[in-house]
This record gives sequence, structure tokens and C-alpha cells, in this order.
Amino acid sequence: MCDICISAEELKQVSAEEMRIIVENGFDPFSEQLVNEYNTNLWSKGLFNEIYIKSEPRDFTPANKAALQNWKRDLVDIENNSWHFCSVCANAVEKYYHNLKPNTVSNEEYNYRNKVFNLATGKSICWFCGKGSGSLENNLRIDFSKNVLINHQTEKQISNIFIPRCNNCKLIMKTKIVDLLNNLLTFIIFGGILVLLYGLLLSENKIFIVYGFSISALSFILIGIVDLVNKRSLVNKFGLINYDYKDHPDYKEKISSRWIVSKIY
Repeated sequence: MCDICISAEELKQVSAEEMRIIVENGFDPFSEQLVNEYNTNLWSKGLFNEIYIKSEPRDFTPANKAALQNWKRDLVDIENNSWHFCSVCANAVEKYYHNLKPNTVSNEEYNYRNKVFNLATGKSICWFCGKGSGSLENNLRIDFSKNVLINHQTEKQISNIFIPRCNNCKLIMKTKIVDLLNNLLTFIIFGGILVLLYGLLLSENKIFIVYGFSISALSFILIGIVDLVNKRSLVNKFGLINYDYKDHPDYKEKISSRWIVSKIY
């Protein structure tokens, strides 16, 4: 949850000491209208109720100043826990402090949030970022199939799973460059294996063995490097706590039960 506007999203974070520096540098969530009228009135101790009753134009300056003073004294100056921000509030904070860190969520915290969120809304928290909420139109759907022997006849069974995913993570996952690169490297690996087999079985020139092994090994290493770089990029840039659907427990359960992936939506 964002500690400024109380939205469910939390992408960036700073320590309590860093937050005090940010506020000293001039960050004012009230004047920047990041806080709604109800919370502004709450922090200004309800002394400016008449402002909300008046017709436009209304001057919120006195309420904003009082709210800021009380907020700094009663929360910022004494808070010892880290502060978390949504994308909107993070953009406002970064004007005063540029070293905001991606917010990380432990597996225990993620599981707890997911249970609470499910009970409260009937929805699930996004499995990839642990912040946004999954929805029917954004969830990652994976279809599986398996041939099963029933009454001495082989029948094809169909099953699927839905991995909770928010709209933001859905847009991130539309980027196919990494997948294309991995597919290309996989193709090169098979090419290297063919060269290796040619050197072992057909050619008298054993240099093909060296070529085939080198090509396959190098491509395999490059796939690992690409995945590692991509993982770090997604974690650092978008704050994802999970980046590969193959790590999801439901997916692992299906694969261990010999289901085969037929389609991914």
C-alpha cells in the first residue's frame, strides 16, 4: 500500500531517514494534491471544514500547510519503518530524491497479502509483481493436454491454470525480444549438436567435434546469461518478485503430472 495516497500499488521505497531528507528537500504531498480531501482534512485536525463547504474557487492553502506541519511532526519525524510509494507518488518524490529503490516483497509477505486480498475482494494479487490485482482479462492462462488410457483406449484430456497477473505485468510480458533471442540460441544449439554428430559419426576431420561442442556450449551459456540479465532488468526496473511462469507452483504440479503445455494466452 502506498504510504502517501493509500493506493494498493507500491513500486518504490525509501528508508525512514531518507524520507526525512525528502521532506526537508521540499516534498509536500498535500500541496501537490497526492492526498485526497478527506485525509488532508484529517491531518489538519478538521480545523478547515468550512473550506470544503464553500463553492469554487476554494483556497486549500491553509489546510495544506497545517496538514503538512502535523504530518511531519506526528509521522515523518518519528517513523522508523521504510516508506512505500505507488508509481504516481514515486514520480513526485523523485523530484526531491533520485535514489528510490524497487520495493521487494518476501514470499511470506506475498502469501499473506494474497490470502487477505482474496478474502476481502475475491481476487488474487498479481503473482509476478505482488502488488497489482489479477483479473480475468489480464491473468496468464496456460492450457495443458495429456493422453490418458481409459478402458484400453487413449483419450486426450484438456486442463488449464490461471496465474494471477495485473495489467502492468501483462504489458511487460508482451515484449518478445528475449523469447526470440532464446529461440534463436536454441536453434543454434541444435545446429551445434548436428555438427558434433557429423564429426563423431561421419567425418574423418575431428575439428567438427570441436566446432559442434563449442557452438552448443557457447549458445547454452548465452541463454543463461540472457535469462539472468532479463531477470535482473525486470526485478530492478519493474520490481517483479517472480518473472517466469514456469516457477509457479500450479505450473510445476502440472508438469510433474506429465501434462504438456498446448497454448499460453
